[in-house]
Amino acid sequence: MLTIMTLLYILLKLFFCVKDKKKSIVYLLKFSMYSVIGTLVGAFVLCPVIFHVLSEARLSNGYDYSSLLYPLRYYRFFLNFFSGYGSSGYWNYMGYGGFALLSVFVFLINWKKQDCVLKVLFLLLTAFLLLPKAGLLLNGLSYVSNRWIWAYSFVVALVVVTTWEQLCTIKLLEIKKIIICFLVYAVVNVIFDSAFTLSGIFQLILAAVVFLCIVFREKTDFLHKTANFTKLLSGFVMISVIGNAFFLYASFGVGYIKQFPYSFTDAYSRLRDNEVESITATAGEKDFVRFTASNPILTENANLLYGISSTQYYWSLTNNNRVKYYKDMSVLDNRIHEVSTLDGRTLLNEAASVKYYLSNNTHFLPFGYKLLKRNVYKDISFYENLYALPLGYTYSHYITPQEYSRMDSVQKQQALLQGVVLEGDTDKRKFKKAKTKFEDSDIPYKLTYNKKAVIRVENAFIVTKKNAVVNIEFEGKRDCETYLYIRGLQFKGVNILDLYEKQGKDSEFDPLDVYRPKDFDKLKESEKKKLKLNAKYWTEPTLINISATAFSGNMKTGSKRLSYTTPAYSWTSGRKDFIINTGYFRKPKNRIQIKFPHLGKYSFDQIKVVCQAFTNYPGYVKKLKENTLTHVDLHNHNRAFATNLVTGDINLKTDKILLLTIPYSKGWSAFVDNKPAKLYQANTMFMALKLNPGQHKIKLEYRTPGLKEGIMLSGLGLISLMGLMYWRRTRQPFGL
Repeated sequence: MLTIMTLLYILLKLFFCVKDKKKSIVYLLKFSMYSVIGTLVGAFVLCPVIFHVLSEARLSNGYDYSSLLYPLRYYRFFLNFFSGYGSSGYWNYMGYGGFALLSVFVFLINWKKQDCVLKVLFLLLTAFLLLPKAGLLLNGLSYVSNRWIWAYSFVVALVVVTTWEQLCTIKLLEIKKIIICFLVYAVVNVIFDSAFTLSGIFQLILAAVVFLCIVFREKTDFLHKTANFTKLLSGFVMISVIGNAFFLYASFGVGYIKQFPYSFTDAYSRLRDNEVESITATAGEKDFVRFTASNPILTENANLLYGISSTQYYWSLTNNNRVKYYKDMSVLDNRIHEVSTLDGRTLLNEAASVKYYLSNNTHFLPFGYKLLKRNVYKDISFYENLYALPLGYTYSHYITPQEYSRMDSVQKQQALLQGVVLEGDTDKRKFKKAKTKFEDSDIPYKLTYNKKAVIRVENAFIVTKKNAVVNIEFEGKRDCETYLYIRGLQFKGVNILDLYEKQGKDSEFDPLDVYRPKDFDKLKESEKKKLKLNAKYWTEPTLINISATAFSGNMKTGSKRLSYTTPAYSWTSGRKDFIINTGYFRKPKNRIQIKFPHLGKYSFDQIKVVCQAFTNYPGYVKKLKENTLTHVDLHNHNRAFATNLVTGDINLKTDKILLLTIPYSKGWSAFVDNKPAKLYQANTMFMALKLNPGQHKIKLEYRTPGLKEGIMLSGLGLISLMGLMYWRRTRQPFGL
């Protein structure tokens, strides 16, 4: 963002301020040279970032905003939020106050007097705010975002300071033009169905009061004195700032404080007093362990303070192999940059070396976990995996990537305990191909629902009432995890008014003619007006939270939430396949209740109820634990317990493949008995080594990809910089 804005400013300055075009070209070449040298000097930081971003999941997540314009509601509030606090959407926060609004009016009516560069910048950046493609470009083509609003704010600030003298020496004709600007501003907001907010009205009144003070300054002895006038305007500036802050935090305004479930003063105590600290105190282990939870109850990134590994993190950038793994397994977590749990699925926890488990629901435990301590933190209890695999465990069998790709997600999670999947492996002579066995069962079911709220059409549910419920009834199995497996999920929304306007059985969203025009006519006028207004500014939901609640008999055994994101959602993963794990239970389950929050068409390729048994599970784990990595040392070296070195020992009687449950990255290199060894990408997300029989010392080292190249380029940049400094000393000045 900063680079694009700087380049834009330089180009405009050269075009408008340098009359000699040859000089402009020379200046541009010099500027380019300085930029290249500066970039080279900073390459030791830049190169690693570029390497990481190019392998990051956001660039290939399926995000799609194809419209040339924003939704109408974005433009509805645009002018109002220019001065008043609020967001018209897409991170567009302005709220510059009444002073800025008044200054822009003066800037526009004295257009010919203004600086050419500032005029072009103001027009161009205003156009950028009105076009989503600009937001996409300035956000690195990741998704549409106007977080570059700071640049527009800088331009508005320049408008204020350059027009202030013009505003304070205003003439009669200009007064009339400003009054017209006020009227146009008000009329446009009214045309947009009273787009004014309380904050916007407050700032408009404040701008009018300031304008009147300026107009009557010469006629008032008090205001005529410069000191008094300055103090008064400074007071109005403070009132403007306080006003927007008030409406930001007020419950009848934006209510910003309500977005946070805890007070800011508790932030430190929450980091030091949470479930992770309780795990550390209860487990008392110094070796590598990993924990997870039954649902998103984990404090974000708190495990960094305690040196214990978790399945949870919230990072801006993420490992793309992790995203691919979650897609392979149809895991419920559906955001690119945020990871919570593995949905309590026994087999996925096992494959990821999860030893400890947190839950506030005793009916929602994976298979093979025992209680260690009840209510270890508030109502959260602490459980241990009796079958936990360590950081490094071994395989003697493999599964080809081709065979693995043909499996569905339920089969894949079972396959990972029977054989390892290695990417780019061509030599398998020492190892046997796994003969995979599966213990999952597809369970027949029937659907029940209110036919006035849900309509079943082929492979779709058409939902005509908010929070409509569909019951999936079946006869489950004992001692199983029961999954609701949805494949090819898609959503197409509709607003209520469109349902009323569509008639007959040909309607895509109302084939049973539930919403009839005569029913609309029966509504009160206020209700009709509200429906029409909502329909006018309606935008299709991009995040759809579908809830699923499981029952065994009449007993509720837990609820889950599937957060489906459309291609228009900023952080979409692009996934359409999901497994909702309703949990392991000794008794058979017999019903899953799904609640659909929005009106529209929920289509899918397939919905299955699957029971996952664990008869062979202990045997698979026992075989994987025959040879494991011992004396593991993570060599933690700072407060965040980060490491670039992992060591351990292993003793083998036969050829084995050592899997390490560390996310695969090109920055890792491996050494076996101090000799370089090939490190494979295994099971999509993890790493593996092929080992011969014998006692081995294993060492993993991490070097940030791109750092070496970046340091070399930075060295070249420093040499270039010193050469340029020498040239400037010994020759004619080379600068602008």
